[in-house]
Amino acid sequence: MAPVYRLMYADIQYQINVGEANVRGDTAQVRGSITVQGKQRLTGKVMAQTFKGVVQLNRDGCAWKATSYQQA
Repeated sequence: MAPVYRLMYADIQYQINVGEANVRGDTAQVRGSITVQGKQRLTGKVMAQTFKGVVQLNRDGCAWKATSYQQA
């Protein structure tokens, strides 16, 4: 996370949710979301934002490698 966010927010937490996965041969597409939460240092107010997206993956030997991301 960018250092500037750590100056503005405390107790930063992440929650990753993996949704639908479609695999076709050596490629895959996974939908999901990440929620980022932190407490504003100035006000003490807890802020949260959820970002949905799709990750494209390619098989790389025995592993999968993320090749692109698109925010949905």
